[in-house]
Amino acid sequence: MTRPRRLLAVAIALALLALPAAASALSFRPNDLLQVPGREHVWLIDAAGARRWVADLTAFQRLRLDWRNVQRVPQNELDAVPLGRPHYTYRPVVQRTTGRVYMFDGAQRRWIPNLATFSGLGMRWEDVLEALPGLDVFAFPEGPPIAIASSKPAAAPASPTWEVLNASLTRDQARYPAGPRSYDHAFEEQDQIVFGFRIAGLAAGAQVVTRWTWGNGSRNDLTHRWNGDAQRWSYHGWSAPLPIGAGAVTLVIDGQAVRTDPFEVRYSLDDDVNRGYLALVQTAFGRSLVQAAAARMVSRAFGPLPANVHGRFRPYHNEITLSAGIRSERSEALATVLGHELWHANFTATYAPTSEGCVQNEVDAFAAQATVWSQLGRPAVQTVVEAQIDRMYELWRADGLRDLVVGTAGYQQQCNLVQAG
Repeated sequence: MTRPRRLLAVAIALALLALPAAASALSFRPNDLLQVPGREHVWLIDAAGARRWVADLTAFQRLRLDWRNVQRVPQNELDAVPLGRPHYTYRPVVQRTTGRVYMFDGAQRRWIPNLATFSGLGMRWEDVLEALPGLDVFAFPEGPPIAIASSKPAAAPASPTWEVLNASLTRDQARYPAGPRSYDHAFEEQDQIVFGFRIAGLAAGAQVVTRWTWGNGSRNDLTHRWNGDAQRWSYHGWSAPLPIGAGAVTLVIDGQAVRTDPFEVRYSLDDDVNRGYLALVQTAFGRSLVQAAAARMVSRAFGPLPANVHGRFRPYHNEITLSAGIRSERSEALATVLGHELWHANFTATYAPTSEGCVQNEVDAFAAQATVWSQLGRPAVQTVVEAQIDRMYELWRADGLRDLVVGTAGYQQQCNLVQAG
């Protein structure tokens, strides 16, 4: 090479060295911003050298980033950088009824359509919430699904080697080799919900999760490593007392939601008992009684009782019986009778086992009944039963409940009262 040509080559080399370095995995430094041309995702290099997706504009601004610093890089060079967790303002949210996971950017929600996308963005299952505090994500419009690209050749989607043969919700607490004996989608709060399932062809060590979701956002995940076969039922469950309202259980296999079963939990499967409870919990005092009784697993049902006895609590059986004669009463009347009996269910054991303790228990139960009636707005009387309830309310206001109890033959016998003269 002649001297002029050597000088030219050196000059070109020096000029190239003076140009901004091409973005490559070897030259990335903390706080570098990377983006593949034609792709929406922007990645921030952290102090450990990992790339972290900046998931929304608020996060971008919070990190004090500048769009002018974004470097365009080929997909293969981005893929060569280790993957870290995203920077996001809002954590991902799972939709209870479908098991779908969404990202929320402050204006819209976007579905993460598959596990490859979820993992490719650096997300972790432990970061997924069922609801964002104070924010209903699903009231916002849905945008396009989130998609990512990779420099790796796309593989043909493989058919799963496993198959869910059976799955069912049941209230049976026992576990049966042949499967659940009942198939239920409505439960009472005293029930234990059991989700039974059989899977064929699933490799040992696969992760099987049941994700339980409720309207209030509570959640209980049960996870195990699979070691069963097609002939064996597995059971996951949620013990009583159960949260009231709509819920769902989602079967998740190796991170993929494969089946969602909705269900409902009621105070009672008896419609009339249930409507009485629904009226009772509209009052603050009634809610406190119901919550206390739930932990005690008190059963309740309609049954035959003597005339003018609207309800009865039997402590040795831990059960409330409502008179069959009041079944057709309005919900407010049923709620008031339930308030009386729930007082007994919650507090009978706290009274001295004496005549005076018995009397005070009844006086306080009538006071609880009157409090419920009052908090229901003291409805205008329409039936004989409601007239009796309203009379107890008046006696409560006049401080006359003790005189009523000690002067009633039934309570005299119940409390072993000795009448003078």
